[in-house]
Amino acid sequence: MISLFLLAAVTQPAASVRVAFDRHGETSVQVAGLADIGAGRKVTAGDPVRIASISKLVVALGVMRLVEQHRLDLDRPIVQLLGKPLDSYPDYKQTAGDLVRDQRWSAVTPRMLLSHTSGLANFASLEPDKKMHLHYAPGSRFAYSGEGLNLLQFVIEQREHKPLEELIAVAAQRKSVLPRSPDHCRSVSRPTTQLLVCQL
Repeated sequence: MISLFLLAAVTQPAASVRVAFDRHGETSVQVAGLADIGAGRKVTAGDPVRIASISKLVVALGVMRLVEQHRLDLDRPIVQLLGKPLDSYPDYKQTAGDLVRDQRWSAVTPRMLLSHTSGLANFASLEPDKKMHLHYAPGSRFAYSGEGLNLLQFVIEQREHKPLEELIAVAAQRKSVLPRSPDHCRSVSRPTTQLLVCQL
């Protein structure tokens, strides 16, 4: 049995939602705390919560559903999946110029982005020049990279012409571990990360 523990607030009293599940689906749901401290409203299992890096698990499961459906090849280079240079997209125009000129970039695959072995740093915004760089040969070692997961999301959205949260919800039909519809997920941008906030 696996449990997800999701914090909805950092200050006391914290609100939490615990969803336990096994291969057959949900086995229990527990909630505690307040969703709205000011109003004294208790949290419910239906309240959206900030799940931070747990969203990477949801993204990974959704990506693997796309792989199962033969809609994504984990070992095809990103440069082939995109079809045009990464720095030609407005979202990456300012940050990916040096990256696309690095010969090693052509070896980076979705599998590497998903497994944090691409060579990218955690986030370009944390680099001294605020740009994306490969710090080691792709596939040669692990180094946590939120930037890699954000890039994988971007690649999938470009190929599928839909937001990732919608693709994950569709791919996860009847899977209680994942959101059941796009209405239960939203993407939230932060200065150093991209979050997928979902109601389970």
